[in-house]
Formats: sequence, C-alpha cells, structure tokens
Amino acid sequence: MPTADGAGDPSGGGDPLAAIDDALRALGPELAPALRCGPYLLAHHIASGAVGDIFAATREGDGGEVRHAVKLMRAGPEATETLARFERERNLLRSLAHPAVVEVTDDGALDDGRLWFAMPLIDGGSITTECDERRADLGTRLALFAQVCSAVDAVHRAGVVHRDLKPCNILVEARGGALAPHIVDFGIARALLSPHPRMTPVDVAHRLGTPEYMSPEHWEFGVGACDARSDVFALGVVLAALCAGVVPRQVAADGDRDSTASPAATARRPRRARPGAICAPSVALRELASRDASAARAIATARGLAGAEELAKVLQHRVDRIVLRACASEPSHRHESAAALGVEVRAAL
Repeated sequence: MPTADGAGDPSGGGDPLAAIDDALRALGPELAPALRCGPYLLAHHIASGAVGDIFAATREGDGGEVRHAVKLMRAGPEATETLARFERERNLLRSLAHPAVVEVTDDGALDDGRLWFAMPLIDGGSITTECDERRADLGTRLALFAQVCSAVDAVHRAGVVHRDLKPCNILVEARGGALAPHIVDFGIARALLSPHPRMTPVDVAHRLGTPEYMSPEHWEFGVGACDARSDVFALGVVLAALCAGVVPRQVAADGDRDSTASPAATARRPRRARPGAICAPSVALRELASRDASAARAIATARGLAGAEELAKVLQHRVDRIVLRACASEPSHRHESAAALGVEVRAAL
C-alpha cells in the first residue's frame, strides 16, 4: 500500500527487503535501472499488494524528497493473469475520481515488460493502526468508518467492486487536523458490469482475497461471485476489528476440497484458512478477555475505556447489531449498500 510508515514490512534491522535495498544502493549507479521506474527512483519497499509490490519513491526534479508511491507488477509463473489484473487495477483507479480513493498520477513499463504506476505517498498507516496509535475513542472510530462507507459507496456507484477490503487496504492520514481515509489496492477489483466467469481456475486454486474478511459467497464461489454486498460484508468485519480490536470470527483448515478437481489438482492447491461464522464483536472481545485479560484490557484502554467489560457493553449497545446485519450469511439480509451501512453507523454516534 502507498503508505509512508512502512507498515507493510517487518521493522528492525532484520528486514531482508531493507537489507537488499541498502545493498543495491551501495553497488552504485550501474544498477540504477533496477531501482528506477521511469522518472521515479525506488527508495524502499513498503508492502505487497494483490498483483504487485509497492515502493516509496522520489521523482526527478523533487530534490530527493520521498513523496510518491510506485506499484510495480510482480514477476512470476502466472505473468499473463497478473498482467491482466495489473492493467485492470490501473484502469479502474484512473476511472475513480474520489478524494478517498488513491489516484494514479503516472504509469509506464520496464524493459522486461513489467508495468508500473505511480500514486501520491500516503503519510499514514492502516485504519486500525492509526486509530490505536492515536488512542481514538469509539465515536472517532465510528465517524471515520462512516467516511470509509461513503468512499466505498462512491466506488460502487462508479460500477466497481473492490473484493479485498480490510484494514491494511484502508489507509488513514491526518489532513487539516482530521483523519482522512484512502481506499487502496484494487488488484482483484473489477467493474460490476464487466463479463467475468463465476470462478476461474486461478480463483479455485488461490481463493483470491483475505479469508478473515471474505463473505461466504466469496469463499465458496470465488471472486467472480462478489458484488457490492460482498464488500458490505467485508466492511462489517472491518468495523468490528476497528471497534472491538478483534476479528469476530474463527478460521479453520480448508477441508472442503473440490470434489470435481483431479487428485493432482487437489494436491497442488494450497490449503487456506476457512473463515468461520461471524459473532457479535462484544462476544469476541469477552472471549478474548477470558483467554488473555491483559490484551483485552489494552484494547479497551486504546479506546479510552477502563476495562474490557466496559468496552464490551458499549459494543453491545452501539456496534453489535450493525456488524451482525452487515455480515449476514445471506447477501439479501445485509445492508443494501455501503451508504446504508454508513447511515446506520452515523446513527450510532
């Protein structure tokens, strides 16, 4: 993600990517093409997205100031599929003109054919990290999340479904004394009206997305089954994580091997964590408190409350019902839109 704080990387001196960056710089200007995308000099790795890696970068003429993010297409055995997704992400971002959606400012290709595009560098981290570091109270978190709902609704109204909404794809930066969200990483997004098979072979093999935030239809039928209500489900899980500090679902080993797949194909498929049913955020927090009282107390303290039980009671009153509706198993039982979810969240303020 295009964030300046390096949240996508492990911190400390043992970071292998940082060591590689330093080693490349030390080797001198003869390796400049390996660190350059057009006029952008890649400074350091930030994170990895669905189809590429994101780097903080300087631009020629900027005096060495790092204020850009460059996403570089990932090389690999599925280059054709990755190229198609990368081009789709770039084109979708160009079509989305919204202050809370990251903007493509430049693009190009390397000599080896890998594509890249540039974006403004966001001076912040994930929505959960930024709120926790600022010890934001529940009201602040709900107000910020309502802004996220408005942004996602704008994406949907533009005919695009994200399909991988989660805290690290919702970055937050301080702007004019207030927190402003940015939706990033449209690597597996698609236009709602575009032709797309219900389930491609790659979808079957890898179940593109993040299990903890996947809707049931996403998990069972692949990204081709997702629509705006699948994003609403993911937003519900994000809301729970933002307010309760825990994802209110369990995951288990993927035991539902595809009975129609050949034994060889089944053996090649990586095992993934099966997302469990959603429970109320207050229940998830109380379960955490029963296992790790100090962790639950730290979550409450980060929200300006004295203890986990106090936070659980507030969640039960203000958040539980919203999350359970947004995360209903049946899409028709969820909020009809991200905007409707935002309206209910604002009512809870």
